[in-house]
Amino acid sequence: MRPVRVLMLVAAPLLLTACATLNRSAEPSSARIVEVQNAHDSDVAVYLRRGNYEHPLGVVPANGRMTLVIPRHLMRVNGTVQLIGDPKVGLPFEMRPFRLIDDQYAKWEIAKNPRFSQLTVWSARGTDADARIAIRSL
Repeated sequence: MRPVRVLMLVAAPLLLTACATLNRSAEPSSARIVEVQNAHDSDVAVYLRRGNYEHPLGVVPANGRMTLVIPRHLMRVNGTVQLIGDPKVGLPFEMRPFRLIDDQYAKWEIAKNPRFSQLTVWSARGTDADARIAIRSL
């Protein structure tokens, strides 16, 4: 009876470690790209919200466009992203959270009135089977 207890005491931590390793989610493979087209009358600073923090991604000039990169370390494991726009003139606005997974990228079209801004998620594969997802702002 005693050797079985010793074996269980030795095997239990090893088994728990193995199970914990299997349950870990994979890290995001690479940085994600967001193309921003700004039709607003002023420059718009774009931020990524992660938890309670807002990480600056870049400033898109008025009536301009820019490609922004979300660094790998800022991506959540499930790919959920939320973007915030803060124009020099006017109130800040935010998009609903959306997901960027695998080889997807996003295009954010900021309208003159930010309420009518639109975000589209694309797949880089470009096949007919890939879905395009449009999300409207508040």
